[in-house]
Amino acid sequence: MWVDHVAGVEPKRPPFWKQLVLSVLGVYPTLVLLRLITEPVVGELPPLLGIFVIVTLLSALLINPIMPMLSRLLQPWLSR
Repeated sequence: MWVDHVAGVEPKRPPFWKQLVLSVLGVYPTLVLLRLITEPVVGELPPLLGIFVIVTLLSALLINPIMPMLSRLLQPWLSR
């Protein structure tokens, strides 16, 4: 779960639609930037390998720092 919480206390999850918005805000801009940045290298690879490279980079960036940062930044909205 991307939402920060106090250790030892069961976190209250935001509504599904807010989790979806948080994910889209993390994934879409990052994916667009990765496609633009990696195009010279990935464009030379076979399509499935190029997708694999982008997905690997995207996953690593989402785990840390993007989703934790967005979660902290949007915490007041998420917990409302």
